[in-house]
Amino acid sequence: MILTHNGKKLRYFDKDAINFIDAAGLNDDANINGEGNYTGKEARLYVDAIVKAFKSCGAWDGTKAIYPFVGGNTSQHMLNLKDPRDDDSAFRMTFSGGLTHDKYGMTGNGINGIANTHLKANSFSDSSYHLSFYGDRTKTDANDSRCMGANKDLSQMCIAFHRLNSFSTLASLSNNVSFTLSSIIKQTSYLIGNVLSGNTGQYNDGVFQASSSNYAINSLATNDNNINILSTGGSTFSTQTTRFASIGNGLTSQQAIYLSHHIRVAQAILKRQ
Repeated sequence: MILTHNGKKLRYFDKDAINFIDAAGLNDDANINGEGNYTGKEARLYVDAIVKAFKSCGAWDGTKAIYPFVGGNTSQHMLNLKDPRDDDSAFRMTFSGGLTHDKYGMTGNGINGIANTHLKANSFSDSSYHLSFYGDRTKTDANDSRCMGANKDLSQMCIAFHRLNSFSTLASLSNNVSFTLSSIIKQTSYLIGNVLSGNTGQYNDGVFQASSSNYAINSLATNDNNINILSTGGSTFSTQTTRFASIGNGLTSQQAIYLSHHIRVAQAILKRQ
């Protein structure tokens, strides 16, 4: 796929981006519910930008699931960019409960809305994995903090953040390791929770990065990773809007910083930051 303008070649699309675009029906503008926020061309550029960001920093091969949440409906939002087949084994999400799908992504009702990735926490090494989540920075309710994960009590693989006040974010990685990031909330919507190696946990919010060497390694849960709640069987559902998510092996600090920047840039293509 090549983007052209007045007969001039402007951009070559990555083959993995093309595979997702075709599988999600994003190759037909009539299938895209951008609601005036973005066009079909911008949706395709967004997908290509994400693929190239992960490949450019070397994180593509080690990431098992990438969810762009583009297109505005369930049949597009459910697909995994890494393997866009409609199958549990491809980590295609299944949705249940109260979820709204639109141009902004997926929003939970805070009561029972959940997206199951079918990707189990123990698919990864307990000393090397990451979860990343791009949400709505305007949401400040306590229920917005339960972003995604595979254990309801924060003791295993999960990512959550709590708005302490209008100036800072308290981010919790698994095993109850928490980091206070002195960032102004309005500056960022994207958080990466990352186990680098051994007992080092890290949070990167695109503006600040915090690490802790107090991360206690435990066996990862056998639960599926879910979005809008921390675990199957949990009771605290989120009202957060998910605009992007990824699950994979641990990232280096440089990869986390690179993705923090480029995923935010990609969201700007869809005019949703």
